[in-house]
Amino acid sequence: MNRRDKLLSLLPLCLAGLVLIAMFLQFLHLIQFNRSYMQEEKDELQLFTKQIIWAITPILDRKDYLTLNKYCNDFNEDEIRITIKDANNKIVADSKSHLIFADHNIPKDINNAGVSEQISNYKETVKDKMISYETEINSASGKYQLQLTVSEADVMNTLLKAQYNIILFFIGGFILVLTLSVYITLMVKIPFNELQNSATKIAKGDLSENIFVPKTGILHELAVAISTMAKRLKNQINDLQQLENFRKDFIANVSHEIKTPLTAILSAIEYLENTFSHYSEQEIKCFKIISDHASRLNALVNDILGLALLESRSSMSEKHFEYFDLSNTIEYIADALENLCSTHNTQIRYQQKNAFFIYGDEHLIEQAVNNLITNAVKYSQSEFIDIKLIKENNLVKIIIQDYGIGIPAEDAPHIFERFYRIDKARSRALGGTGLGLAIVKSIVTIHNGTINLETKPNQGCKFEIILPVSE
Repeated sequence: MNRRDKLLSLLPLCLAGLVLIAMFLQFLHLIQFNRSYMQEEKDELQLFTKQIIWAITPILDRKDYLTLNKYCNDFNEDEIRITIKDANNKIVADSKSHLIFADHNIPKDINNAGVSEQISNYKETVKDKMISYETEINSASGKYQLQLTVSEADVMNTLLKAQYNIILFFIGGFILVLTLSVYITLMVKIPFNELQNSATKIAKGDLSENIFVPKTGILHELAVAISTMAKRLKNQINDLQQLENFRKDFIANVSHEIKTPLTAILSAIEYLENTFSHYSEQEIKCFKIISDHASRLNALVNDILGLALLESRSSMSEKHFEYFDLSNTIEYIADALENLCSTHNTQIRYQQKNAFFIYGDEHLIEQAVNNLITNAVKYSQSEFIDIKLIKENNLVKIIIQDYGIGIPAEDAPHIFERFYRIDKARSRALGGTGLGLAIVKSIVTIHNGTINLETKPNQGCKFEIILPVSE
């Protein structure tokens, strides 16, 4: 899973976490509110009890139950219930019941049906919540039990409604998270992945790939823009490909057409060179100029045709590669260049004796290495040229190093360009066409390798070809 998919998946989870945290905090707030409220009610009930005791103690001293009952009935409309019992657990006054008195002062025996069941201090019921506070009163006429009870039904109903609202909020939040997850998956994640896959295929060169464009959603406009860009890119690439093919065909055809008359000219010059004894010195000099320029033109045509062939081979799906011993190939090149090295007072040093097998086109690798060594011999003015083979993991490095004049820093980035010459006069004098290093780079590219250059003025050049051992 990539970073984008993780982020899109994390978004609904974060929202769900926020919903859970909010619900937890709401429940916590309700619990805290309930505790605080109940504690406040208890404190108020205890204070109210003291006030009632102070008021009814003189009445109890006289055993004036009728007056006591009238006093309790004054609280009939209040939420608080006052119940007073004598030492025999007989109710003598109650604010919520109308007691019947047998005479002036003694209530008729009744059971407790008119009073709710006795609830111990702060005991909770299932359907209702009540706070009951009970205490003993010592009066001149005896001991009495005073019980104050407050119903918290309204508060509990409010709390229950708040709980229901929290549950509804949680259900709504869960539905929102589920909807958001489905929306992100169907309208963002899947279309984005398909759009990315299509764009990646096009970026890799598969121009036949069609960009997926969702009909709706936030990616519609982006997909349309990318699709339009991809179509234009395809058209431009096709146009460029046609121009490139035309250029290659033009160069190849022109070079091939030039090759035929050029061969005839060279043959005629070679024939005339055998009859120089019949010509004057000035005529011989003219023939020499014609011969040199015809040879240069022939070399240029050969290089152009060779480069065009390499470019066509680089686009071919099938390459005629095989395993060969690279060490033997380099030894063969060094032996073939002995005469050139003698002419320029240069010595090739190559000590590799072990077999070095790689997978590739031996003829092309030979041409690339030969071009590099030949350039070093002709242009470096170095006394020695070292050649090394190094194997690292599944790669082989061909290192060709000289210790001559080097290449100026401003020229180094351009040396692999076609027809680029550092010293144009010297290159022409030595027969250079400006295509040798371009050919080397093309050969390396065909083998899926790379070529690097390290150089400093007056410290020589170090070319390093890196090729895969096998593919």
